[in-house]
Amino acid sequence: MARKTAKTKARRYTDKERLARFRRHLDPWASFMGLSQTWHIEVAMIDDGNEGNWAKVTMTYQYPKAIIQVNRKGIDSMVDYEVEAAAVHELLHILSNNAIGELWGQFVEHSPMRQSFENGMETLVDSIARIMVCLHNDKFLGPRYVGGGK
Repeated sequence: MARKTAKTKARRYTDKERLARFRRHLDPWASFMGLSQTWHIEVAMIDDGNEGNWAKVTMTYQYPKAIIQVNRKGIDSMVDYEVEAAAVHELLHILSNNAIGELWGQFVEHSPMRQSFENGMETLVDSIARIMVCLHNDKFLGPRYVGGGK
């Protein structure tokens, strides 16, 4: 069986299949990180138009709730380990934003300092997600690994 590469045409999934595919990776990791015990985590499928922007998360803190929006085109183009990495990436945003939420609010929106902070957080979350998924799967995922759409 040929391994899927970047040039392989993406399979089209139904939203039910996409949700099940994402949740299959998300739920065990959310439990492992202790997030499923304290957060209500929803997953929604969206049409972003950008296959490279795989997912994003929005959070409310008063009643800890996170909504992970998964790009239909993005998830359809992902191989299984990329789905796992994207799920871990978004969970790490919940975990890290929970810890630094107050600091985040100190930056003026659209300021160079805030943009620099966001870029640094993306790099950190991406690196940690890659390490976690590699260790979990006991292998190096190679250059195609993309955790979170960058």
